[in-house]
Amino acid sequence: MKPSYKDGVSTHFSDESYGSTTWKREKNQAGLEPDNCFYFENEARIRGHLEFNLEEDPPPDLALEIDLTSKSLNRFPIYARLGVPEIWTYDTGELKIYQLQENNYLEVTNSSIFPMLSIQELPRIIEAFRLQGRRAMRQAVREWVRARF
Repeated sequence: MKPSYKDGVSTHFSDESYGSTTWKREKNQAGLEPDNCFYFENEARIRGHLEFNLEEDPPPDLALEIDLTSKSLNRFPIYARLGVPEIWTYDTGELKIYQLQENNYLEVTNSSIFPMLSIQELPRIIEAFRLQGRRAMRQAVREWVRARF
């Protein structure tokens, strides 16, 4: 069952951010550190872990890359080897969504994690509240989500 979100929190399962954790899969000789990553569907499986082993633990459900100084597209094959199902990239006010399909990432218009939200609207909100700080930005995003449910 796909998640249902209200107030930015899933009504079906928890979510967890693991920031810029380094992810490695020895068997596939792959490793990287996203700008941020999140668990949604697999949050319960990794809850409480202090260390991760991608040979046994699932990869994050979503990786976020901020491409202001360098582009992340050349890292997509590594993400594919790690098995991360969805990547969002943010660059100069534009947010793109990529989903893993047959070991390659394809750009899509809707997130499989948040299928009912028009994710491309987020950069406008981020930019409008960026100078007010993270707390104001998070509150604005929560209100935006609330207005859509």
